[in-house]
Amino acid sequence: MCIARLAPFTLAPLALTLVAGLAHATAPHATVTIDDGVGDVYNLSLSSLLTTTADGAVLMKSLPATGSVIGSDSYGEWMSDTLNGKAAVTWHSWQTVNGQGQSAFDAATNPWASKFTFYASGHGDPDMTYGFVAKNNTNATQNYSFSYGEDIDPVYSGAYQLTATFGGSLSNTDGSATVSPLTVGGKIQKLELSTDGVNFYNAGADAGNALSASAAGTITGSDSASATGNAATPLTSWRFATTFSLTSKKDVFSFTGTASLVPEPENRLMLLAGLGVFGLLVARQRRDN
Repeated sequence: MCIARLAPFTLAPLALTLVAGLAHATAPHATVTIDDGVGDVYNLSLSSLLTTTADGAVLMKSLPATGSVIGSDSYGEWMSDTLNGKAAVTWHSWQTVNGQGQSAFDAATNPWASKFTFYASGHGDPDMTYGFVAKNNTNATQNYSFSYGEDIDPVYSGAYQLTATFGGSLSNTDGSATVSPLTVGGKIQKLELSTDGVNFYNAGADAGNALSASAAGTITGSDSASATGNAATPLTSWRFATTFSLTSKKDVFSFTGTASLVPEPENRLMLLAGLGVFGLLVARQRRDN
């Protein structure tokens, strides 16, 4: 069993409260675990590739030109890439389909056994977005567990509405391909919340169904979910927990996930009404003066 790790690269609110004094700026995190089905398991950290700007936006760190090698170790190689028009990273195992390493990148005759591409972004609405492409070149089903999360900054309390979306495509060359949630009867993507950044719970907005293709080519699917809640204890962090199995023989699963957290609609109207009253009072005071 191989364990691979990424080497480091050289008003009074009425409903949803922005809690003053509790803002924090822990670095965003992303991890991937791949069981390639042929005896190798890779635990990969992508956190060092993410950064947070001064205004709270999460971005991929500045990367060299697409196709440049940005890191490697005994088990695989990292390269700069693009995905959906965004800066991204691609990782591939040294392990190839014949069990040997090779120098040619993703050669058709003896491709890397495992390969994925990833990007993430988010801002303080708050919202989160990520993209991921997994390619299975082996003759066995592979299992993926992917996590991407960040701070809710500033932290939120009160009534909220949470929305998550998931969309993907499944491509194959041999006329048969399946991608499935690892949890029986579950979804591929779960959205989780935390009040301390350590202990997370399911937010009730799971999305992403299984896809199966019975002919060579590409099929697509999408799903969305929403949930409401009331955070008595301020919410400090959230994350995606995305898990799936992918069948073999060059099958490719490409997908994106998004999430947003806003006040409940009726409470948002109350907040706007309150701001409107405040504006009228200010205007009246100015007129009287």
